[in-house]
Amino acid sequence: MKRAANMHAALAAGAAVFLALAGTWSAAAPARSEASRESSPERLLSRMTQAQSQLEYEGTLVYLHGRQLSTLRIAHRIDDGQWRESLLALTGPVRAVARSDRGVTCMLPDSRTISLPSADGGSTLLPSGPFDFDRIRSHYLLRSLGQSRVAGRDTDVVGIVPLDNYRYGYRFFIDQSTGLALKIDLMDNASDPIEQVMFTDVSIERDNVEQVPIHSPAAGAHAPRATQSAGTASDSSAHGDWRLTALPPGFRVVMHGAGPDPSADGGTRHIVVSDGLASLSVYIEPAGQDGLNGATRMGATTAVGRKIAGRQVTVVGEVPESTALMILDGLQPSAD
Repeated sequence: MKRAANMHAALAAGAAVFLALAGTWSAAAPARSEASRESSPERLLSRMTQAQSQLEYEGTLVYLHGRQLSTLRIAHRIDDGQWRESLLALTGPVRAVARSDRGVTCMLPDSRTISLPSADGGSTLLPSGPFDFDRIRSHYLLRSLGQSRVAGRDTDVVGIVPLDNYRYGYRFFIDQSTGLALKIDLMDNASDPIEQVMFTDVSIERDNVEQVPIHSPAAGAHAPRATQSAGTASDSSAHGDWRLTALPPGFRVVMHGAGPDPSADGGTRHIVVSDGLASLSVYIEPAGQDGLNGATRMGATTAVGRKIAGRQVTVVGEVPESTALMILDGLQPSAD
């Protein structure tokens, strides 16, 4: 649990912004305003997925989660086709985050650092490749919500509305000139923002980015849509000495990993579950005295935990508490 608890504290004001903003919510396209206004939500969202490989930018962000407001400086660079980012807190304790496709490194106020591998070579929250709109539309409604201005720039607004209570909704304010997401809202089931990220100023070094054609996801880019119901999980949800017996509708395991010997007392297992937009991390670790027992929330991030079969289990993600609890309740040791 120490690793999960440290991760949650270190990334609450920093890495969440990266996962929400820099991971996949910025975009690239050389669209004129007229063409952008005529674009469908799918076209705007598809353009967004190209930003990490095509745009360089820096600016100041405000990040609101719960009642806490932070100001941060972000810089996004491309070197030999590989992206890297830095994020520095301008308010509160000194903290910094460096992120690339290899993982995340955090500097805490006491000068300690924590490094975390990337779950899938990109964002752990949203897919870094093309959106699988068939899968998304099974559990979300995509909407064009008109236009707005952010940081002095014209944007198109796209909403992703959940069709049930197992996931949150999203609202993107996408720059009409470049496709960069200038403001992002994470919405609860009452359509109230519970977490917001917004540029107050931004400098985009490459405004003329190659037009990206809209297309369906390439074969193999995403696994087929999950078919299990809310009460069951397929056999593929068994991972080593643990298995998931219940998953919320549309969620499936997208990554799992372990230390050299996950069966040993010091072993740790990490499982990532996603519906294509929202994701959760499941940490199975040696039981510790400071392990989470119950539920807690910071902004949009929910964490639930307890001891199962002598191990400390923690589920963390930007989802409603009921979703995290279903996964926690469905986690069981595999039969010998």
